[in-house]
Amino acid sequence: MVSEKLIAKTEINVFINKEISKVIINALKPETENTPSDRSKIQIVSFDKGIKILIESEDITSLRSAVNTYLYWINGIINITSKFEKK
Repeated sequence: MVSEKLIAKTEINVFINKEISKVIINALKPETENTPSDRSKIQIVSFDKGIKILIESEDITSLRSAVNTYLYWINGIINITSKFEKK
């Protein structure tokens, strides 16, 4: 019997304007480069309608944790930046 390491993956698209996309990518860049755990690898890239979050984890538990963490941070950044938008 061959034991293979299972990998859980997900891709999340967040549709936001380019200015906020840049803020999010810059704010979270240190987090994606120096993750506290080796159980997940995260990439955040921009595309024409927002950002794409790519998460690859060793197991479903670490995938869920990474998804929750990054969505929480992104939501916080969006809430904060909305306070400074011109009305």
